[in-house]
Amino acid sequence: MKKMMLGILTSIMFACAFLPVYAEEPTATPAAEENTETTSNTEGGPAISAPSAVLIDSASGTILYQKNMNETHNQASLTKIMTVYLACENLKSDSYLTMSEDVFNSFDRNTNHLWIVNEESLQVKDLEYGAMLSSANDCASMLAAGVSGTLDAFVQKMNDTAASLNMKDTVFADATGLHSDQSSTPYDMAVLTRAALKNDTFAQVFKTVSYEIPADGYQDARQIATDNEQLKQGEYAYQFVSGGKIGNSDAGGFAMSASADNGSMTLVAVVMGEADDASSYNDTKALFEYGFSSYRQLSIDASSIGSKTVDIYEGKKLKATAAFTIDTGFNALVPSSVEDSSMKTDIVVENENDPETIEAYVVFYLDGTEVGRSKMNKDITEYDISFNVTTLPTIMQYFDYFCIGVLALFVFGKLLLQIGRHFMPPQ
Repeated sequence: MKKMMLGILTSIMFACAFLPVYAEEPTATPAAEENTETTSNTEGGPAISAPSAVLIDSASGTILYQKNMNETHNQASLTKIMTVYLACENLKSDSYLTMSEDVFNSFDRNTNHLWIVNEESLQVKDLEYGAMLSSANDCASMLAAGVSGTLDAFVQKMNDTAASLNMKDTVFADATGLHSDQSSTPYDMAVLTRAALKNDTFAQVFKTVSYEIPADGYQDARQIATDNEQLKQGEYAYQFVSGGKIGNSDAGGFAMSASADNGSMTLVAVVMGEADDASSYNDTKALFEYGFSSYRQLSIDASSIGSKTVDIYEGKKLKATAAFTIDTGFNALVPSSVEDSSMKTDIVVENENDPETIEAYVVFYLDGTEVGRSKMNKDITEYDISFNVTTLPTIMQYFDYFCIGVLALFVFGKLLLQIGRHFMPPQ
């Protein structure tokens, strides 16, 4: 019983993460992700054969399941997730790249390729689909040279991007994944996949089942299909899968990074070190099914949160007014057993006496315990409380009253004097 309760509490702690619904995040410079160190594997999750695996919520990055998620393996063709991502970020889809002799000779011709010849030009989008769907190494290498000029410079860009994402257990050695001197972890590859999915072009390529590369002056039209069997109508098809890339190498075994969307939440699963591709498909499906059945998104509308206005005084003088609003709703990732009524919100104001640093937060409580907070929009109206604006007008007003009073007394006195003269007997 204690073990079961510990597992439930751990799941709740992992699950309680909050992000604005449909919040836009920049993709040109990926934000670093925090690699949560975990000393034990998730209890109560599915039984999978992969020696290393992770399942995360794509919206928040919350870890829902992990099994040796920081254990390193050769990532093989999962490398092309980074290659295509950087191409989507840095190249125009309709621009053309031409095969050079250096790129042509940069990879083993006995590996996957689309037989692109020297001087042949293809559009960037054709190369992106070729690299992702067919795992074509000529396509990946052309994209690398197109982004950075040289293949070596592109490898540096790959590792720099990995560092910016805090993929601290990852090393890239080429744009294709053929090199044996490279490694990554399920968690790092999940972080990369999550970041890449924020790019709409990448997300489209990632989920595509088939694509036609149009004919050019060198070759006829080429029809290519994804090597991810979960996207196809076959033995390993999975109804919620929304993209994926597989890879394998002698050094690292079989690996897979995939995403799935059930209409209310998107998950990313990564398995590494598998014995065969069938195990990769079965394990990722098991992870997705576990995530969808064990967690859900609890939505909170912005209208239900409200707004708050705070008056800021200096002594008894109104110095400023701070108006706080929220213009987007929130999704809370919670275990399926959590009821809507157990989630509460409150608005908390900090530094309320200083218009420079005052802030307000929407604080989320689950069964009375704070589990997250988000900063509200702030609009400050400041007032001039200087002597000339506040005290001097009051003094002048009283002075005006005094002058009016003196004038009234003068007029009244003069009137009394005239009345007195009128009734005074003649002399």
